[in-house]
Amino acid sequence: LAMSGDPVARAHLPLDPGRVGWWREAASEHRTSAAFLAAHGRLPEPRTLRTVSGGLLAQSVPSPPFYGLESAEWKVVTRRTPSVRELDDLDFAWSAVAGVKSNAILLARDGATLGIGMGQVSRVDASELAVRKAAAAGLDLSGCALASDAFFPFRDGVGA
Repeated sequence: LAMSGDPVARAHLPLDPGRVGWWREAASEHRTSAAFLAAHGRLPEPRTLRTVSGGLLAQSVPSPPFYGLESAEWKVVTRRTPSVRELDDLDFAWSAVAGVKSNAILLARDGATLGIGMGQVSRVDASELAVRKAAAAGLDLSGCALASDAFFPFRDGVGA
C-alpha cells in the first residue's frame, strides 16, 4: 500500500470469487483505486496483517505446537508419566500460550491461566515474571503446567 493521498496508491485485496461484483460496485461508488484479486481454489492459511514502514507484513497465525494432535499421541520423555489432569493442563496451556507475545511462558492448572510472562529478552526473565504475577494474585503454583514458545535447553527457566 502506498501513502494516503498518493494518486497511484493501490491495495491488492484477495476476495471470494462469488463476491467480486459486489466489491467492484462498492469500489466504483467510492472512487477507490484498490485492485481486487479473486482467489481461485483454496485460500492460503490464515494471516495477520501488520503495518510497517512502506507497506504491510503478512504473518502466519500461530498455532499451538501440537495443534491437531491428541495428547495420547504426544511422546513423554521423562521417567514419570504425566497424569491425565496434567496432560489436560498442558494441552490448555499450549493452546493458550500460542496467543501470547514472544518468549511466552504460561502457567496453568484446571483449565485456568495462573501466570503469564512475555516479551522479555530471556526465557528466564519471562518465567520469573509469570511466577511473580501468580504470586501477586495469591495463586498456588504447585502441580501447574508450564507451556512456552521458547526453547529450554536448561532447567533455568523451569526452575524459576
